[in-house]
Amino acid sequence: MSRRQNASLPTKISAIVPTRDRPQELLVAVESILRQDRPPDELIVVDQSVGTAAKRLVESAVAEARLPLRLVYVHD
Repeated sequence: MSRRQNASLPTKISAIVPTRDRPQELLVAVESILRQDRPPDELIVVDQSVGTAAKRLVESAVAEARLPLRLVYVHD
């Protein structure tokens, strides 16, 4: 595909947020992302947390925005 053809395609934006055992800071980051003039098309949270607090907070915030959410869990 030429550069000119590619320029007419809509840009897809993904926001990727890593976290580990900091649910309140994660919520602040997610809320900031959702307040942008151009919110992302999807939010990817890479979570190394032990508990589920971060998951609950993010799911709640993102549900209101109707934004696709992908949670990736990484366990040591």
